[in-house]
Amino acid sequence: MGWIYMPKGQRTVREILTAEIEKNDGHQVVDIWMKAGTAYAAVQRLKDGRPVIYPIIFLYRLQPKDRHGLTFGYKDIDEEMGPVARHCPARILDRLTAVEDLYGAGTDSARRAQKWRDDCRANMEARFNGRLRVGTVVEFEKPRRFADGYEGRRFRLGRVDERTVWRAENGRLYCIPNWRTVPLRVIETP
Repeated sequence: MGWIYMPKGQRTVREILTAEIEKNDGHQVVDIWMKAGTAYAAVQRLKDGRPVIYPIIFLYRLQPKDRHGLTFGYKDIDEEMGPVARHCPARILDRLTAVEDLYGAGTDSARRAQKWRDDCRANMEARFNGRLRVGTVVEFEKPRRFADGYEGRRFRLGRVDERTVWRAENGRLYCIPNWRTVPLRVIETP
């Protein structure tokens, strides 16, 4: 499914997404977690007369200067579609009905949904929660590739105008988004 755009008005992103879910008869948002253009919602509905809770993943964009007034856009994705967004928090995952009860045991949908849930949990476990000081050298498990063609695994942490930057072995500074979510090890501390 594609993107849906609309005027945002004075509503919050949470209010818009909740309203979009709950306009479907019998659907109720149990919990929603949002960060950086992605939202994960636990949604309750009836299936065969009993309540089940399933996730909906939203990618969203704010476009405050859109010339047509369509200042908010979103795309909703089911877990069985194998979404690329795989950072759903435990508080949402722990509320979900088992995939076998939602999609049927052994189905392709159940396998894709379980893989998505497993990947989200693995990303939580891999997240680096320690503190690093400026000057710390780290090595990422997999090489990082950059637009200028450089590829490397070892970087030194730095700060420029309150921003985290990484000095590569080639001497250049790079920004590494989501560095806390990928496996790394500390090589040297200052």
